[in-house]
Amino acid sequence: MTGTGLKSIRILAGPSALKQIKDRGFQPDDVHVVTGAAGGPKWLALSHIDRFLFSDWFKDRKKILHLVGASAGAWRLAAAATNDPNAAIGRFEDLYIAQQYALKPTAAQVTAKSNEIIAGYLGAHGIKEILNHPVHRLSILVNRCRGLLSVEHAHALKISIGTVGLSSVIYRNALTAFIDRFIGSDVRDPLPIVTSKKDQMYSLAPDNFAASLLASGSIPVVMSGVRDVAGTGSGMFRDGGLIDYHVDLPFALESGGLILCPHFLPKIIPGWFDRFAPWRRPRHADKTVLIVPSDSFIRKLPNGKIPCRKDFFSYAGRDAERKKIWKSSVAACKELADDFAEVVSSGMIGSVVEPLEPM
Repeated sequence: MTGTGLKSIRILAGPSALKQIKDRGFQPDDVHVVTGAAGGPKWLALSHIDRFLFSDWFKDRKKILHLVGASAGAWRLAAAATNDPNAAIGRFEDLYIAQQYALKPTAAQVTAKSNEIIAGYLGAHGIKEILNHPVHRLSILVNRCRGLLSVEHAHALKISIGTVGLSSVIYRNALTAFIDRFIGSDVRDPLPIVTSKKDQMYSLAPDNFAASLLASGSIPVVMSGVRDVAGTGSGMFRDGGLIDYHVDLPFALESGGLILCPHFLPKIIPGWFDRFAPWRRPRHADKTVLIVPSDSFIRKLPNGKIPCRKDFFSYAGRDAERKKIWKSSVAACKELADDFAEVVSSGMIGSVVEPLEPM
């Protein structure tokens, strides 16, 4: 960072968050909720920011901090919610980069590898640490699917996804005809959210934690769904990003509370199908603060982009090359964390924060 400028990141804020930061600055206790967007390997760009936030910026925090994510966002926040977030994030990063498959892996094979990754980075004590953490309160977003979305047949699933997607593009609430949002939350302090009639809360516990994480990332067709998650009743559960791609939720915040979202895009796309409805805007971003890589920084990364799921196909049969590129990208992204650390420690964030547009 040079003077009051940022060299690698942008900080974007909704109207109320923007005014508050310009008036009062930005302190760790201002953050009441941290959100984690879905997006597969894109999370790798954020691993060093997560390390800084949870091993440094929030380390002396006494106030409850809610963490809520979908899919890969839930997975990375679970690592951040452990007693040693730096170590857990490192394990998750290593295991995630190391995964590799046959040229055409089955859903069962990808699911088995995902279970290995979750078990590997949480270790023997991670779940207990998260559920007993003095400050962190993790919530996991999952979806119970109905109709053809609940079957394990690739052709039927593809037809169903097309139908659901088209319906959602026309009318987003059409999703509720096919999918119910479930929120696995900490029994001590459930996620402060204004729920709809269709939303269902359940308590995370040792017997459903890993299954909830797996379900939150279970992309239809790519992975198997997770059936009958304990505490939710019966049903087939799949990717939380279907409804909550970038976690645009109506949080019930205390006065002055803000939502922090380390992100890989300078915008919030509410649901996965909303990628095909670019006119659709987030509805609950008034108090949201995004930390995102700048376009100029992204252009300097290998291949000029952040790691993404398409890389598994682009480098099929060349996993060593993909792993090298991903590791190089992660190493370069330490600059993002350094940039954010400098701007918050200098107190100059009010001069660099930008409006989150469009609202």
